Amino acid sequence: MAPEVVGATMRTELRDIAFTWTLVERGTFEANSTTTDYVGSRFHAEVAGSLRYTLDQRLLAADSDNDTLLSATYVNGSRVLVYDGENITARPVASAHQGYPSRVAATIAEYLSAKRVDTTTHENGSVLVEGVGSNRPGVSNYTVTALIGPDGIIHRLNAEFTTDGRSATISFRLERNTAFESPVWAGRSNGTVTR
Repeated sequence: MAPEVVGATMRTELRDIAFTWTLVERGTFEANSTTTDYVGSRFHAEVAGSLRYTLDQRLLAADSDNDTLLSATYVNGSRVLVYDGENITARPVASAHQGYPSRVAATIAEYLSAKRVDTTTHENGSVLVEGVGSNRPGVSNYTVTALIGPDGIIHRLNAEFTTDGRSATISFRLERNTAFESPVWAGRSNGTVTR
């Protein structure tokens, strides 16, 4: 099962349906000479269609209960609202915003790529993919596990690897046919709206 085929299938299958996905990236850094902490980013999207979705990006601290909002984006038809935790900026939809939710498929399919891949097909038609090794420069100790549904969509993916001498992990989850609601902050009147 080639990663580019999985990516193309996901883009087709996710077009104009409601879904949510969460991508968590964590890496190690030396907190001091004796301890190492995992920090990273969390991206969470709730999607109603290619031009109606929310995307939140948070900075994850070593303490898993403590995260910081970096930005929240709400695309609703012809405009984009961006929230930084205090201010709201409005602008027209640009080509970079159109179809963004389906472009996650290409990113996730890229993580599926490994030097050696074993697959196990389950009775319900889903496929468990287990891969080892990476062709990407600077990446070593690569392992990936993914569950691909009978519809060809990656529902879960976990990867571990070393890059620049630091350990890193990727965790991805996708759910189809989820309810979509506009974010609470989009209706706040205390934000500053600029163009």
